Amino acid sequence: VKSMKQHARFTGLLQYSLTCCTSFITPPSNVAQNVRELLNLGGIDVLVESLKHHHGNAEVISTIAQALEKCSIDDAVRQRLVDSGAATALMTALGTIPDASERNKTGSSVLQLVTSIAQGENNLARMTTDGLPAAIVSFLQSIETQEGTDASSLQLQSVDALLRLCKGADACSQIATASAVKVLLAQCDAHCSEELIQRAMEVLAGVAATQKGADLIKEAG
Repeated sequence: VKSMKQHARFTGLLQYSLTCCTSFITPPSNVAQNVRELLNLGGIDVLVESLKHHHGNAEVISTIAQALEKCSIDDAVRQRLVDSGAATALMTALGTIPDASERNKTGSSVLQLVTSIAQGENNLARMTTDGLPAAIVSFLQSIETQEGTDASSLQLQSVDALLRLCKGADACSQIATASAVKVLLAQCDAHCSEELIQRAMEVLAGVAATQKGADLIKEAG
């Protein structure tokens, strides 16, 4: 943790420290014990803080996303991840990766983390105060024109994350915008899987529960 903090601005040294950190919380090591030690040392905050210095660097962002996802082992750690703003920090950093294939690959780890920690009313309320739902819609929009298994999987992951967040009313209000409704309706195209269509419709039902959302869906036909 000390090494990550000291080298937060230096890509090569930070990446080495991140690799060591990730192996520290990966089997066959004692994951639960090591995650708690990392937590006690302030490691989660250091990981999130490091993101600010490496926007656009897919390798660093991906490694941090994987490390934080591995930390999500129980409610106490998930609460700390929520408190640190990890999900929004990662979604923001994700949007800075210029290469679509690298962005997609990193996006999978980020969405896994979002889905993992979006549990309980308190967590949902805190996760939706800083634009996280809108950031996920933006990522979904960036992949909606892509084709292939990877793109389809990411679309489903994105809608799953939105569906989890939309159990909180604030999230539904945040994505009650014309652009978000358009993106969500695009997931209901005949070329999409039944599973994706069903979940996108569930998200839209949450949006429609707001007056603004209902009006926008009517306008969109």
